[in-house]
Amino acid sequence: MKLDYTLNLFGTASAVLLMASCANNQGTGDAEVAQKPNIIYIMADDLGYGDLGVYGSEHIKTPNIDKMAEKGMMFTRHYAGSPVCAPSRCVLMTGKHTGSAVIRGNKQAEPSGQLALPDEEVTVAELMKDAGYTTAMIGKWGLGVQNTEGEPSEQGFDYYYGYLDQVLAHNYYPEYLIRNGESELLPNEVQYLDTTAWHKGLGSYSTVKEVYSNDLFTQDALKYIEEHDDTSFFLYLPYTIPHNNGEAPDGEKQEVPDLGIYADKDWP
Repeated sequence: MKLDYTLNLFGTASAVLLMASCANNQGTGDAEVAQKPNIIYIMADDLGYGDLGVYGSEHIKTPNIDKMAEKGMMFTRHYAGSPVCAPSRCVLMTGKHTGSAVIRGNKQAEPSGQLALPDEEVTVAELMKDAGYTTAMIGKWGLGVQNTEGEPSEQGFDYYYGYLDQVLAHNYYPEYLIRNGESELLPNEVQYLDTTAWHKGLGSYSTVKEVYSNDLFTQDALKYIEEHDDTSFFLYLPYTIPHNNGEAPDGEKQEVPDLGIYADKDWP
């Protein structure tokens, strides 16, 4: 399997995209037709471009991303469509400028849940399906919840797993994640917050942290890649890291399983 990488600057709200094109050949003969290249589109949430070693950071170590940049190509003028999550993701999925994109803010729809991307919008996943690709979204969606026209399964994705509402995605140790419309409970214990607040009670933090969602995304993505190695696939992998949990108590807003080499750093 041949891997080609592109490291892209993506502005403020969803800062860095890594795209791996995995070109597989069916069979070994020179005359055999090459399979369409698989595309893995990895997005980091709220990561500043200057926080990566390859873009000049001397404080945070990012050796694996740096290696991808060294072996591939770097884009330095690839900007987010908006400084906040939902409209930025709408721009990414539809290719529209923010001025004409239908979602222009982090608006919660009544009675609760993320404002849905309308069915008439054409997404990159729908275009990939038209081109013969199998499609998947693993991670944070933010463009519509279950049983709405914005659900990933209604926007071109054959498979999805993760968070649909972006407020629930602030908690990296959630009560549940959603797989193809079905909620799967996790052993974390979650405290939900005031229903009169802006987040309509969807803001939360965990008092017992057993399972880290981003680890589950990686495991599911690897499984998906292995199971679809003989097909042409488009995998959209929008992690939630390093976006913090603004609703968590002070001192617990940056949720990570282990501080690692930064445990002794005196950083806020």
